[in-house]
Amino acid sequence: MSKIERGVLTLFLGIFLFSIIMTNAKFNRIDQRVNKKFYDNELRLTAAEKQIPGIVKFQELVKVIQDRSTGKLTAFEIIEIAKIIIVECEMNSSIGLTPDKILAVIERESNFNPHAVSYAKAYGLMQVIRTTCEIHLPELGYGNFSKELVLDPIVNIQLGIKELVRLRKYWLEEGTDSWIITMTSYFWGIRNTWALLTEKKRANLPSLEYGKGILDLADNWRERGI
Repeated sequence: MSKIERGVLTLFLGIFLFSIIMTNAKFNRIDQRVNKKFYDNELRLTAAEKQIPGIVKFQELVKVIQDRSTGKLTAFEIIEIAKIIIVECEMNSSIGLTPDKILAVIERESNFNPHAVSYAKAYGLMQVIRTTCEIHLPELGYGNFSKELVLDPIVNIQLGIKELVRLRKYWLEEGTDSWIITMTSYFWGIRNTWALLTEKKRANLPSLEYGKGILDLADNWRERGI
């Protein structure tokens, strides 16, 4: 074989090998893209599966609020209230806040009536009083207290949940890990609840029955899948 022939053959082999290498590289890139696509889809599926319990709970909340409010809330308000409950419970899961507890307070306080006003001037779904509102309204970015503002069901649910979280954290810091005490103080206030815990029983002291009743209602909601 002449030098020229060997040169041509070497060039041909080089081109052939180069084409194989490039083809393999192309297939590798395709494989990488396909694998990445499968991997990305797997991640999306896993993420979606993790969201399913939250979506189901959200749907249940919407249905419950819609049924129990008997037309007193708009569709927008119902959806927003359900979203707020889900988000706040997720943010405060470490202290044990759950949707069943919030629904229990709403049921006990207003029976899901957003227009409820008590003789003691407690307002709305979660029956918040003015002093409670004035603690949380600035934190939530709202203006000064007004009856119209705190009767807005979306504002009201935020105020009530903030107060529950505040009370729960207060009692935990005091070394009392008890939702009965937290719920008792939601109704009776911190001072009266301390009196209940530290003083001998008197006729004018509150009892723990309110807090126990709230947790009984919460158990009922939890049994229904909330």
